[in-house]
Amino acid sequence: MRRHDLDLLSLIAGAVFLVVALSQLFGAATDDQVELAWLVPAVLVGLGAAGLAGALRGARGGDGEGPTGEEG
Repeated sequence: MRRHDLDLLSLIAGAVFLVVALSQLFGAATDDQVELAWLVPAVLVGLGAAGLAGALRGARGGDGEGPTGEEG
């Protein structure tokens, strides 16, 4: 089985959603309100960084391999 390449966009999006979920869990456990004034911009910055990373990676052309894994 061939290892697949790292999908940076999915990794960052997953990390952002994990942070959102953990902040909500922490807020529920401590009866504290999670301030959306901090949470929403943080999510947007994370998604923007993921989009930028994906665009830069796509502009570079990936790793130079064709769709079948062959050079050229």
